[in-house]
Amino acid sequence: MPDAEEDRMKSITTVDEKIVKLCEDCRLKVEAGRPDDYIKTDEVKENLLDEIQAIQHRVRPSVLDDDSMEAMREFRQRIDSKLALKQEKASEKDFWWTPPAFETTERLLVDVLKVIDKELLRPPKRSVVPYVWQVAKDLIYLAVIVGLLLSAHSQFELRILAILILIYSNLTYSMISTARITTAVAKALDGELGRIGRALRLMWLKPQETDSRKEDILTLIHTVSIGLGSFCGTVGLVASFFYNPQ
Repeated sequence: MPDAEEDRMKSITTVDEKIVKLCEDCRLKVEAGRPDDYIKTDEVKENLLDEIQAIQHRVRPSVLDDDSMEAMREFRQRIDSKLALKQEKASEKDFWWTPPAFETTERLLVDVLKVIDKELLRPPKRSVVPYVWQVAKDLIYLAVIVGLLLSAHSQFELRILAILILIYSNLTYSMISTARITTAVAKALDGELGRIGRALRLMWLKPQETDSRKEDILTLIHTVSIGLGSFCGTVGLVASFFYNPQ
């Protein structure tokens, strides 16, 4: 655990350093007279530098002071909200509720988002415990099914047990399939609505991508066990017509 905590702090510190470097590079670019915006006066240039400094000033308390991934996600949402705001909805009292005043700082915030997203999507250290536990539960499930079928004392009892097993297996498989389809549709719809919102410059938080491989593997293991249970039920149903347990 101490090693994991040390790795996490080192990773968060690296994110902070990368964001600070982006801000410094942007500031030097403006001071060298190579900004993305057309700057008419020194006053506009000073306003641009002030906005860059404001971004850098808010990185450290957001990323370092509360060294949790949840705090980093919240910081990411604030940036995403700021980029999505329309000018007429601006509130000068809050930095995060005003849109970027310059193209330079808008691009800077986009680059900061990329750094944060890369950290949030970094695959965590994987544990085999959830997979072992899922396999154990499914083996118990299969053992119960086989035990029920072998405990039948008549063809009728064997047939009823087999039918109940088939009904349960098919219902469970249907629930798994429905859940996966619903999740895929919701994700696609959210992404499409997000693109429309971005095009209209509306407030719409970009959905955070997550690593779903763990859930996919657990679902696959459970689906295989349900399939095996269904196979056992089918064998039991066919056997009930030809085999007398007595």
